[in-house]
Amino acid sequence: MTLVFRGSAQGSLQQIQIGPIDLVATISAANSAWGWLGGLSRARKILNYFGDQVKQDSGVFIKPKLQPAACRVICFDGITTLPPDDPDTAFDGDYTTQMVAVTICALAFEIPEDQVIDIFMTYLLPVLFLKSKAPAPGLQEALHSQLVDNLPVILNEGAARGFTERFKSAVGALEVATAEGNWSNFEGWERRGKKFLIERYMIGGFLKWLGMGIREAYFTRSAAVARLAACLKDVGYVLTSVQKWDGRGSLPTLPRAVILVVGGVSKTDPFLEEPPYDYPELVLISHYQWSTTGAMFSNSLHTHSAIPPETFQQYFEEITEYIQANLSLHWKFRNTLTNKEGYRVSTEPAELHVYSQWKQPRKNHSRTALRLAAFYFPGSAPEVAPCYERIASEDTLQLINHTKDDDFGKHKYSENLIRFRVITASIIFASIGHIAGPDFHNIQHCTALRLQTGSGIHKLGGYVDKLMSSTLLYSTVASLISHIHCGMTHTLHPEPDDGMVRYMQSSVIGYRQGIYAVIPNLLLTMNHEPSFASLGFNCVDVFVGNIPTHRDGTITSGNAAGFDHPDLADRELIQQLIHGHSDSEAQLVQANQDAFLGPPTLRPPSVPLHLSIERPPDVSEPHLTLCGRVNGEVMGYAGVPAIITALALSLSHENATGKINGDCGKHATESHKSTVTVLNISTSLWVRSKARKPTGEPLYHTYIPVHNDIAWLLMLAAASRIVISSGCAGCAVDQDVVETDVKKYIIGYK
Repeated sequence: MTLVFRGSAQGSLQQIQIGPIDLVATISAANSAWGWLGGLSRARKILNYFGDQVKQDSGVFIKPKLQPAACRVICFDGITTLPPDDPDTAFDGDYTTQMVAVTICALAFEIPEDQVIDIFMTYLLPVLFLKSKAPAPGLQEALHSQLVDNLPVILNEGAARGFTERFKSAVGALEVATAEGNWSNFEGWERRGKKFLIERYMIGGFLKWLGMGIREAYFTRSAAVARLAACLKDVGYVLTSVQKWDGRGSLPTLPRAVILVVGGVSKTDPFLEEPPYDYPELVLISHYQWSTTGAMFSNSLHTHSAIPPETFQQYFEEITEYIQANLSLHWKFRNTLTNKEGYRVSTEPAELHVYSQWKQPRKNHSRTALRLAAFYFPGSAPEVAPCYERIASEDTLQLINHTKDDDFGKHKYSENLIRFRVITASIIFASIGHIAGPDFHNIQHCTALRLQTGSGIHKLGGYVDKLMSSTLLYSTVASLISHIHCGMTHTLHPEPDDGMVRYMQSSVIGYRQGIYAVIPNLLLTMNHEPSFASLGFNCVDVFVGNIPTHRDGTITSGNAAGFDHPDLADRELIQQLIHGHSDSEAQLVQANQDAFLGPPTLRPPSVPLHLSIERPPDVSEPHLTLCGRVNGEVMGYAGVPAIITALALSLSHENATGKINGDCGKHATESHKSTVTVLNISTSLWVRSKARKPTGEPLYHTYIPVHNDIAWLLMLAAASRIVISSGCAGCAVDQDVVETDVKKYIIGYK
């Protein structure tokens, strides 16, 4: 049976089919450790031990109406949506588990995941669940551990139920900027001669007030508190309103309201207390669109500025236009395993890199602009120097030279320092967005970038400089995109020189954080004609549920297909064909044209193949692979890096159209093809054994015809020593992708 749903592919709705294999794989994914169901099933048992202390307090929290889960599934034919579930079963269907889950999801909209559970346990749990007596020894610690262990699953279910969109709407209605709360002037604590950062403790004080059910309004100078209040109100916490007040006139007297004070000298944040020890600095998450990047930059300054966000947006759009018009980025393979003379010293596969090329000659620029550009982009300073001309002066140069990485501190009102950081951030975002896929400018994003100090742009700037001036590894590009699309902060690591470490890093193919995901474009265009666009990335802002994801948001995929080990090659068939063996099986194979020696004969595959995203059942880690099935039986698993390797090597030997086509390019096609003798193998013979595959070794190359069948092309491309023939097998044989004395597997595609 085949179910038909309405789905979205490449930004437009279309009707596609999802078969039972994809449904079963997705249900399995939903209930896995990286899925989106059952995240509080074990915590629920622990919460029950709190007994009557967990009660439905209508003065604090009212169970909200939740949406059905809207989980997208990547299939061979595009993206579709699973049928909706019963929202009453959300977060294990219990009042307490739902209260805990929606609270954590609301906090995580603003607060990094590594601090969400600690903030919940420190400030909300005592006032919500421990009002009458202390819990049994070890109970809090057990709950804490369960929430930490299951946090990704909880947040995934929240993303599937539309919380990100709900929170965006609630916060957007406030029109509250990060710096608007003016807490940077708050009279904080002095410790060791350094002003103590108090954003976390202002949030903590508000959460205490919220859980205690106090009726009087809560006044705060933290914009983060106001935004969190809007999110918590949206998921059921009893708040009459969240408003701003300029500090003039009499105090607002709204009951159970949160008031953001943006002026005056009124006392605020009454539950703010000095903590017993220093917590890690709280870095807030910013959600933005390409059209609101300037406002996001303004918020990330965390200080007042006389420069309006519209000016920053203008900077960003002009820089984006300049980079898109002048910088060309393209994917190709570089064999890094060579000696100084350029000769290959290993048969390990080459690595996919992105290469940069500036289309136009370097424009005239001032010496001062060049020096400003060189602070963060020394390799590409001449090319990006025009972006700094608007602030180029000796005074600015001297200021930046001494303060480029500092906190604003006494320089917080320096417009030139602010403009310098915004211009630098604009170059970073515009360059990364240039390689992040065709839909990047039209979707939602999140980031943890802070411009209050220069540390964030310093870290990203070094990688972006390499992106604009030389080359970057595929996995490093994925990490860069995740910083400005998924809000990641921990994914960038120096590119290693060691081959094995580099090989392990090459398994990273993307990232997912809630609804935000960086995905190889190959997965979103599996049924499209392979092209250079298939090699890069695309980004989505919907929750995709059938992508195996590690706890830290990393998406990995192995390289091996698992069926091409030399020790498992079946050489008996080639010996029978060479020596004219009278064996009945060999005769049958020849009679059916399943195997024969001769020129490569292009024909459609003899059996259909179904391709779907699945995790191999014998692999404990959440690795993403493409599973090939024939008549429902697993034929093998293909790693995405191996497929992209084969496609890139084939595309690099084709003409400038960037598509696999039927042109020979070297010789007259028929004469070149006729000089090659291969072992022709049908797909039905290929799948007869999962492990032992027929081969023409040691005398002949093996030719597997799959005329115009993309599913078979992608599945077979994962094998080692594979080359793709696009009309001329002679040209495929000539491709120098393996040692010359090693026989190849040739996929006959066109």
